Amino acid sequence: MLRYHLAALALKTLSATPQTRRFYRDVLGNRFGEQRRLQIGLPSYPLQKATRFLSLCKELDLVRNGMRLLEVGTGWMHFYAVFIRLFFDVQVTLVDVWDNRQLGALQRAFQQLNEGLDRALTLTPAQSSRAHDLLGAIEKVASFDELYRLLGFEYRLDTSGVHESLPAGSFDLAFSFDVLEHVERGSLPALARNLTRLVRPGGAQYHLVGISDHLTNYDRSMSQKNYVRYSNPTWRLFFQNRVQYINRLQASELLAIFADCGMTLVHEERATCPLDGIRASRDFARFDRRDLECTELTMVLRDGLAAGR
Repeated sequence: MLRYHLAALALKTLSATPQTRRFYRDVLGNRFGEQRRLQIGLPSYPLQKATRFLSLCKELDLVRNGMRLLEVGTGWMHFYAVFIRLFFDVQVTLVDVWDNRQLGALQRAFQQLNEGLDRALTLTPAQSSRAHDLLGAIEKVASFDELYRLLGFEYRLDTSGVHESLPAGSFDLAFSFDVLEHVERGSLPALARNLTRLVRPGGAQYHLVGISDHLTNYDRSMSQKNYVRYSNPTWRLFFQNRVQYINRLQASELLAIFADCGMTLVHEERATCPLDGIRASRDFARFDRRDLECTELTMVLRDGLAAGR
């Protein structure tokens, strides 16, 4: 419990001014973050998520050669976009709200993937050869511009996070990993509408959303849904911060936001945790136990007409 509260206090302090937020992003996030990632390399969880993403792309026919994809909140190493590019000839537009790209850490992670790819995945000889060739080329690039030319990627920054400048119907698939939980609660419906606008008729969206209490990353003794015990005023006053903001939206709310945009759910997966005696505050009393126990939601959506067909 102590580490949980200390982490909340530290993140609130770092959120206090534009200068402290810039220090968090530029120094802690980029400079020290890259040094740490160069040391530890590729964690297991991105590969697990990417492998499941690849499996569902094949199973649900989400991605085929020649398609155009959009990754929202592409992060420091574009892991999921690069991973899917190893197996499909696709063009990908990468969008983010701030630039935290780290080429050295990216190359370190994909070097490790190159070394362990055939142990991690069951591939045909042709698939393995293609993936290893691309991974080898990624290790040799000298800049992000060179990487994007190699892979056929485009990188865009938009501090608004809505990406309205992109043309309607430009993409066959829009996807995100651990991003939507960080979008301001009041802004998420606008982002969902715009993503629906950007995907062509018959296209799809794939979103993996971390619904857990991110402060428990600093204190593993706490329940992953610890935040449901706090009312909205208490959360805003003591725990909410601007550098690692989470909106505390539950799975049913996220699904409803995209349903209101005309999207139909075609596949859903949930990770859960027991509540371990946690008493939900009045602001979470309306949610059923399935919602309250959900720590991660994966949703695959298509526009209503295409899903009906």
